[in-house]
Amino acid sequence: MFPDVMSSMNFEKPALHFLALILAEDFNPVVSLSVPSELGDLEFKAVDVKQERGKIPLLLIGFEAKEGRGEISYFGHISPFKLYYFELNNSGECLEKFIFSEAGKPLVRFASADLRHLFPDDLDMKIIVGSLYLWRSCIGLSKICDSSLVKYFSKMKSVSRYQWNMDDHHFENNDVYEKWSAVVIDKQGEERNISIVLENGIVKTVDI
Repeated sequence: MFPDVMSSMNFEKPALHFLALILAEDFNPVVSLSVPSELGDLEFKAVDVKQERGKIPLLLIGFEAKEGRGEISYFGHISPFKLYYFELNNSGECLEKFIFSEAGKPLVRFASADLRHLFPDDLDMKIIVGSLYLWRSCIGLSKICDSSLVKYFSKMKSVSRYQWNMDDHHFENNDVYEKWSAVVIDKQGEERNISIVLENGIVKTVDI
């Protein structure tokens, strides 16, 4: 069962951390991958996409925990803005299910998306951060998904507002750090160089 004192960030962190790990250049998709969480270590097992005509595609990430099997779902791809639900099951019986969005619209304020203070007023934080997570998701998830989904992630990547370069990806103790850069457009239509550092898949610093 989920601890009583868990916040939204406790449910946001596992998949964001998972994405950061699979973006490593030497990541081996054959090796099982686990990340720490307030539920204990979560071992990620499968990635799938559920597509229905007229509906937003659902990304489904299966995992195993001490309490049983579970699933994390996002609308389209892994992003601080797109968490749908976090579910834990035991022998097929739903123990706990937390729903964070409906029809792609958040029902809660996502802690990992609280980044406005890192950006100047003339840059659209949500568009820039959304583009970065879309780009990262398409690169990372295409490494581990079924071959039938590679085309899906390739198409998703092509609609990213900006093109991103990974300048660094390294580990320090149990943490993973990334640095990404791009040329973005401010609200006056001018080009700006931006650099973003993430820790365990969560944005930490922004340099303009």
